[in-house]
Amino acid sequence: MKRLLSILLIAFLLSTVLVYFAVPTASAEGIGAVSAYQDAYAAFTDFASLFSDRTVGTDYELAAANWLAQQLTSWGYTNAAGSTDPKDMCLPFSFTYTTTVNYYQSQDVTEHSYNVVAYKRCGVEGAPLLVIAAPYSNEKSYVLDDETLKCEDASYAASSVGTLLSIAVKLYSAHLSYDVAFAFMGAEYFYSAGTKQFLSSNTQPLLGAIYLSQVGLGDHLNVYYDEVTTSHGTYIDSVIAKWRFDVDGKPFNPGYYSQVYGGDLPYAHVGLSGGNYLFMQKDVPSVHLFGYNWEGGYTASESAVHGDIAFTSDDNLDNFLRLYGEEAVRARLNTASDLVKVLVLSDGDFAAALRDTGAQPSYHGLVSNAAYYALKYGMVGLALVVLTLVAVLLMRRSKGAATPDFSVNSTATDSTPTDDVFGEYGGSFTGNSADVDTSDASSQSDSDNNTGNPPDTNDIFGEF
Repeated sequence: MKRLLSILLIAFLLSTVLVYFAVPTASAEGIGAVSAYQDAYAAFTDFASLFSDRTVGTDYELAAANWLAQQLTSWGYTNAAGSTDPKDMCLPFSFTYTTTVNYYQSQDVTEHSYNVVAYKRCGVEGAPLLVIAAPYSNEKSYVLDDETLKCEDASYAASSVGTLLSIAVKLYSAHLSYDVAFAFMGAEYFYSAGTKQFLSSNTQPLLGAIYLSQVGLGDHLNVYYDEVTTSHGTYIDSVIAKWRFDVDGKPFNPGYYSQVYGGDLPYAHVGLSGGNYLFMQKDVPSVHLFGYNWEGGYTASESAVHGDIAFTSDDNLDNFLRLYGEEAVRARLNTASDLVKVLVLSDGDFAAALRDTGAQPSYHGLVSNAAYYALKYGMVGLALVVLTLVAVLLMRRSKGAATPDFSVNSTATDSTPTDDVFGEYGGSFTGNSADVDTSDASSQSDSDNNTGNPPDTNDIFGEF
């Protein structure tokens, strides 16, 4: 009996050691977070509470970046080179923007920020890369015109960060045929500086991009993939229908173009906001998940029931939850997270749809550019065509109309023949027109025996 107990004890100890070394190393905090952050809402509230100030170029932004890197490495993700050190996952970069000094003067300012990019490798050499990205920094302590902006950006950035962390957790053990990068972009306020930096430094072929912004905001969750039907857009629509996701597809409205966005596109479109438009510009099939309210046409806003809060001092965690409600926000973030999970886990089908889109001759990074010019010049052309048709119809109508015979001349009031506009000089005008008569109208009668005061007269076009 003692021998049996000894054997069982030794077997138990050996199995414990084997399990310890077989499982990828992860801290207790990381393992707990993997379980907790299945819920995108939990990841969102943790991040927004811990880092209410993540102002670009400050130590607060770096602290937020380090925390994100620690979560990702604790789940087994690495940087591009395979390092599991959180510091290697925080990628510093510089960018320059122009600011106004006064009415007559502006100046260039160089600022610093950080991208946090974690990679999930499929193990296939030469595999393409799917990028899933979201902005993370804010402008809470940024000073503009001697005033602090106080924008915690809970709705725009933090809700998107929570969703992306949840996606990373849900794909933790997935086996894919392509690599995935979870990219938390810094300084996206400055014309998507973080996305520009990522694209300029990336050397891996890009399969596609899924960009998350203001996921928790607005009355509807929208998925935007382009202004024309593309293979990956058609596939996404089918997934939404099959799984009955509460997501509105492709909310393009040409009335929303208005201005040059970041000097790169001829107009700013809600579906193109954030770094999504930069992926499109690089001919990368893209998906944009964002919250908004489309009711009201051109006057649409964040929500039909309350005022806009994005990019204002009202955009903080407490106020955001008060306006939208905890359960509604939780449902929204997890819907976005689950949609991305389903798309990615469909692996071959989703990858094939992205590849088909990229191979389409009609698909180009500036399809939106083409749509803009088609709308602009198409309307001008249509107006010219309509005017031409109207002119032709009027000319044909005037030629085909019955015209009286004005080959004779009328006689003026002084009995002198005169050329009128229709006839020739000489001869009298046939008809019974009094033309101009100074006699008493009551003593006159007209040729068709109608009486009246004054009577009707036969003029050159017919009877009065």
